[in-house]
Amino acid sequence: MRSIHKRSVKDELLVSTEIIKPGVWVHFEEPTREELEAFGEEQHLEKGLLTDAIDPYEVPRLEFEDTIPYFFCRVPSKERRDMSTIPFMIAIHPSFVLSVAPDTHTFISAVLKNESIPPTTQKVTFLINILSHINREYFKSVMIIRKEVNRIKVSPTHVKDEDILKFVELENDLNEYLSALIAMHKMYEELYKGKVIHLFEEDADLVDDLVLGAEQLIDGIKSLMKTIVNIREAYSVVATNKLNRVITTLTVVTVILTVPTIITSFFGMNVPLPLADSKMATLFIISGSAIVMVAIFWLLKRMKLL
Repeated sequence: MRSIHKRSVKDELLVSTEIIKPGVWVHFEEPTREELEAFGEEQHLEKGLLTDAIDPYEVPRLEFEDTIPYFFCRVPSKERRDMSTIPFMIAIHPSFVLSVAPDTHTFISAVLKNESIPPTTQKVTFLINILSHINREYFKSVMIIRKEVNRIKVSPTHVKDEDILKFVELENDLNEYLSALIAMHKMYEELYKGKVIHLFEEDADLVDDLVLGAEQLIDGIKSLMKTIVNIREAYSVVATNKLNRVITTLTVVTVILTVPTIITSFFGMNVPLPLADSKMATLFIISGSAIVMVAIFWLLKRMKLL
């Protein structure tokens, strides 16, 4: 689906239009390959780069074709179960700004409703604003993960198996975020150098904020991943200690119960035995077994095996 929006300096909000003219924002959402190829043919754009934008496994990068920069990004997504981020491409055509998303991006709705969105006629500023929204999407997603991690790490001794599986899922999400942000951070740095697009001083400050924001996100994600690893290791140690205590208890019980088992087996033989004619034989056997069991228990306690 293709939509065209425009906002001039005089407009308060984005206005939808049907005509592609200088200063508009052309946005494709869930387009087909045929739609993109037809648009590329119409506007003399690189069709291969346009179709790359709908590849779900496309990596963040910066491409140039006929002096037109194509910014390939990845944006956090909760709509899809099979991946944590989905691609998003934005390009600066001499006449308009172009963006392509293979799926519905929630942040695009926020952009459309944002009253402080810069005019689409100021293409570079508009590009930086879109990239800033992508950074904010990462901040929101990382904050949600941080709250989930903090909830679980309150008591590592009561971590459930479901929590461990949740940690694995969160760690996979963070790994995907980190991979995308590292590549996007390099792209922001290239943009900041002014070699990609000429930047005015105000735009350069905004790009600098993008670079710093990406660095903060990368550091925050690494910290979160380290926290998750520490919690999993702590849970592993706690679980191992519990298992060791259980095994120790069972071993001690087995050793103590072995004594009466051996004695009763000995006196259970069908041969002449001591105390065979004594009426107190049962009492002696039970008492002797109890004394030996208590002695073994005391010895193990003294050796700090209990």
